[in-house]
Amino acid sequence: MIFADKLLDSLLQNDLLTINNQSHERTWGYYYEQYHKAFRVFLEIAMQKRYQTNRKFMPFMFIMRHSLELFLKEKISKTMTAWEQYGTTHNLEKLYQFTNINDEEFLKHFDCLNCNSEGDCWRYVSDRNGSSYFKGRKKIHAFDACSYYCSFLDNDASFTNASEDKKLQWEPTFHTTNCHTLGIIGTQYDFAIKDILLAIQEGKISINDIYLPLLFLLRHSLELKLKASIIELGNVVKEQDRYKVNNNHKVNYLYDVLSEHTDGAIESITDSGFKKQSKNLRDVTIEYKNKIALLDANSYLFRFPKDRSGNDANFIPESDCVSEILKLYKLSLIHISEPTRL
Repeated sequence: MIFADKLLDSLLQNDLLTINNQSHERTWGYYYEQYHKAFRVFLEIAMQKRYQTNRKFMPFMFIMRHSLELFLKEKISKTMTAWEQYGTTHNLEKLYQFTNINDEEFLKHFDCLNCNSEGDCWRYVSDRNGSSYFKGRKKIHAFDACSYYCSFLDNDASFTNASEDKKLQWEPTFHTTNCHTLGIIGTQYDFAIKDILLAIQEGKISINDIYLPLLFLLRHSLELKLKASIIELGNVVKEQDRYKVNNNHKVNYLYDVLSEHTDGAIESITDSGFKKQSKNLRDVTIEYKNKIALLDANSYLFRFPKDRSGNDANFIPESDCVSEILKLYKLSLIHISEPTRL
């Protein structure tokens, strides 16, 4: 199991997951700083050259891309650009046009991030029509993007100075053929969650600096596992429902589709002990998805300080929201990830 009991116990016992919610800000700059620091955690791990990055390359690429999106929107928000022109798009090429960044190489260096897109390729396997995002593309080289990210945003030349280090160049070289199912992507997001929690445990970063990307990773892991479990049921799920699942981000909806097929299986279990255990896991999962849905119903509020109309996002964290979600996350993993056991 990726998520170890001792890790969560240590974090809770040392009060390392309590958020100072009085410092929360609904600004582009605040959200950028949180996602930027999360990516710096991943970069630090990459620089250790222990081949720990490929196992989480999808969240690695997404967090880098999302940090850049927030960085660009923070700059645009200080101009006279209308909200309608930049507020809801995630296309980095379009956003770049509204900034005052005078660097013709900016987008070129980040070409591996698929800048001329909405960035969903780093969260899912296929688009709304079911077409694979990386069909025919087997390898992604992200070293140059990481190097430019560090030098441009932090004036940090650590990657640039290591341009001849073949081991470090290999670390952010990713193989898309190893990531062909939602279940695999979900596991990659789990590894990203674990890396952030370890960084908090080791005192490298505080929960107050990183709770937004951590909450996003937890939420997206849940969404991916629900979708993967539904797909695993195969033709038991109607084709129309499978299509809707592929285009829906609401965890309540996804769980309802899954429970239509798992609730009956649970009730039919003849072994009383196994039946009780299955019901307990189901109850934990319901509590988990309800809590996630209450905080961020449609995968938006953990990522952006504004809603789709440009108003302040309706999210202010409770001091214990991360710790409570992590407890449920750990307990619910079996029920979500292994529906066919029922």
